[in-house]
Amino acid sequence: MKPIYSKLFFLTVLVTLLMSCSKDEDTVAPVTKDIYVSGNVDPTNSGLTRATYWKNGQPNHLTESTILSNAKGIYVADNGDVYVCGYIQNSNFILNACYWKNGVLTNLGSATLLSYAEKIVVSGSDIYVVGEETNASGTELAVIWKNGVKTTLSTIESYTRDLIVSGTDVYVGGAQKNASGILVAKIWKNNVASNLTNGTTTAAIFGLKVVGSDLYAVGGEGDYAKLWKNGNASFLSLGVNYAIGLKVEVVGPDVYVAGYENNSGGISIAKIWKNGDATSLSDGLIFSEVSDLKIFGNDVYAVGRYGNKAIFWKNNVQTELSATGVANSIFIK
Repeated sequence: MKPIYSKLFFLTVLVTLLMSCSKDEDTVAPVTKDIYVSGNVDPTNSGLTRATYWKNGQPNHLTESTILSNAKGIYVADNGDVYVCGYIQNSNFILNACYWKNGVLTNLGSATLLSYAEKIVVSGSDIYVVGEETNASGTELAVIWKNGVKTTLSTIESYTRDLIVSGTDVYVGGAQKNASGILVAKIWKNNVASNLTNGTTTAAIFGLKVVGSDLYAVGGEGDYAKLWKNGNASFLSLGVNYAIGLKVEVVGPDVYVAGYENNSGGISIAKIWKNGDATSLSDGLIFSEVSDLKIFGNDVYAVGRYGNKAIFWKNNVQTELSATGVANSIFIK
């Protein structure tokens, strides 16, 4: 083959390959993810809740129907192991903080003291869980368990609501009562507490997010839903009616907050704020809330409740997970 024809031949082959690759790319199936939701079901609507998680809408019950339990936080490891934390009533009829790994129960709290688990995160080989446990006097105290070993974050009445592990740093969001009995919004970083409010009005942190060097927190102070970025507060609501932010997600320049705001009749409306602008996900006829949310691609996934129903939303479209129950947390893997 002469050089000029040789070059033309390979150029033709290259163009053909590139066109083939382009066609293959055009026909690549979209990335699909599994959606995990933790919560509870209450088939008899009697308060005897049953810890449950849903995978792509299919329920997985973690306890027998006769045992009072609840699933709060959920985390799915890279190897597919599913961790769910919450509480279960023990043989002493005391609620006990616990977690399940692939359905296998591990108790965290004392068998004789009331305790709850709120959030679970797995980092490497370490399992972190935050919650509360009462002391001998019956006062609830904020605690964190690392691989089952408890550390008490405060000796004063206190609560935890969220947990973030970022590198070697562990952040816990919650609240602690001051000497006047007013809850102060708090973040513990590596077990060292800092205040986000001054203690003149009841406040609490419910959600955390770390993005690079920025720490976002959401919660409420008084009747206001609030967002803090690196300790600087901004208002999500006007304070005319009670509102609160429960979880926060950050994608690029956009900040999403899940929560609820009461209407003038005192009924909570499930809401998502994006960059401070609120979207209502319920009609204001019955108590509703968005308890957690996640962003994947261009889609916004959220979970919560509408009255007594456990609810999942995708881009504000509602799907019922259970006719009686609650959806507490969501994890996309």
